[in-house]
Amino acid sequence: MLARQLAEASDYDGLVAAIRMRVEELQISRETINEVAGLPAGYSGKILGLKQRRRLGMISLGPILGALGIKLVVVEDEQALKLVRGRFKKRNENLVRCPRKAGPDA
Repeated sequence: MLARQLAEASDYDGLVAAIRMRVEELQISRETINEVAGLPAGYSGKILGLKQRRRLGMISLGPILGALGIKLVVVEDEQALKLVRGRFKKRNENLVRCPRKAGPDA
């Protein structure tokens, strides 16, 4: 079964807006988010409030996504790629420390 797409974001502000939309959709309090995510009291309010006093980071992102029952999926943005592809330069494979592994699980 395909997952329902809730929002689309291509920058940090868009991600925060998408998370705010999810909070509204679920109609849960910031207190509940903090409790379920295991975050300190008031923390999600600092991240999701209009005056963002904190930012989503390596520690808070996963727990907040989990508490809201959402995950991030990275997809190719064809329009953005068209705009930048002409600026790409091939890398020198001799300078690559960790060569890529073949296969879909690499």
